[in-house]
Amino acid sequence: MGEKSKNVGDQGEELVKGFLQKIGWSPVADGFDIECEFSQQHKGKGSSSPRSTHGIDLAFTYPCPLVPELRRNILISVKNSSEDDTKNRSSTVKSDIIDLGTALKCFKRSPERREMNSAGEGAIRSEDYGILFKLNKDPDNTKSFLGESGGRERVDLEGWDPIYLIENARYDFVDRVMAYAAAMAGSVKPSFVLTKTSLNVAADQRKSSSPLLPIQNLIGGPIAMRLDPAGTSIQGEPSLALFSNETFDLECFRRLASLAYELSSNWVQVLIVFPDFQEVKHGPLVKQALVGLAQKDFAKRVQCASLNAVTRLN
Repeated sequence: MGEKSKNVGDQGEELVKGFLQKIGWSPVADGFDIECEFSQQHKGKGSSSPRSTHGIDLAFTYPCPLVPELRRNILISVKNSSEDDTKNRSSTVKSDIIDLGTALKCFKRSPERREMNSAGEGAIRSEDYGILFKLNKDPDNTKSFLGESGGRERVDLEGWDPIYLIENARYDFVDRVMAYAAAMAGSVKPSFVLTKTSLNVAADQRKSSSPLLPIQNLIGGPIAMRLDPAGTSIQGEPSLALFSNETFDLECFRRLASLAYELSSNWVQVLIVFPDFQEVKHGPLVKQALVGLAQKDFAKRVQCASLNAVTRLN
């Protein structure tokens, strides 16, 4: 049983490493220990022995694309199960979060953090985060938990850095978005659109897109991509693809159309992609909503599509 559990866990780590590579989180550090600074407080539940180390599954660091002087360090815990349901999810999630939170606390004083921060790239300060991937995936990446909510969950514990929980539903959504983008890659070059910030960033440092998906866009909400012409022809204007993590309804479309208007500037085309869009069923509602938009030029540039089918933008 122990060997089977280890194999399932190793498979989960490999799946998550591949997933992170797709969103630009590469290279990641994997399989290392950091020294425990609070050996008595952090000892395992029911254990009488002081803790000596914290095992880290994966770690990634990057300078924030929007705020170049800020570096984000992320410790990642992967919990992959072979179970078909979530009967024990609540109790195990709590202990998994506590385990990751104590590791983050000791990470603050570690040589591993100093090494990450020494990478420079213009960053002069850093923030630390934790992500818990709570999955049950087969090696072929098909099986999912039954009855899960799959929503964004952030856990704040007093004195701890923020920890985010990603379950199958979010993992699967982001994975499908990246597969969609990969299918378009012959004609366009995708990058992730960066949302505007209230922070004061110098004009010469400000970026509108990035090859990596920032953590705040990974853990929840729609995903926006800039699609630049690629291949033999480099002429033409960029387009916007906005991927919804919600199923289609009219109010959701209106919200995303408003967001697309803010993000797209004068880009030539706007594609809003829903997990379940059907032209016959939803197309008339989209046309109805677009007719009512005050921004007529923008309305002419909007298309909708399904995550199940790749649409080629003109």
